[in-house]
Amino acid sequence: MISPMKTYGMCFFQVVMPTAEADVAFGLGNLELSQEEVRDRVMRSLEAVGMSEYLQVKIYPFFVHHEIRF
Repeated sequence: MISPMKTYGMCFFQVVMPTAEADVAFGLGNLELSQEEVRDRVMRSLEAVGMSEYLQVKIYPFFVHHEIRF
């Protein structure tokens, strides 16, 4: 029998959308905003952090690391 004191697990899950625009817009999904307001807020958010040029860049290559230990 394996002691529970010597066994541990770690699992990390993150939703990653295909583009920076979609990833930022995902967070606004529960605010009941119009599509126009979502687009405006996404653009302002990306501009605020200096990432507006990444609006339509595919972001999945930046998230390749995952780790599970048992």
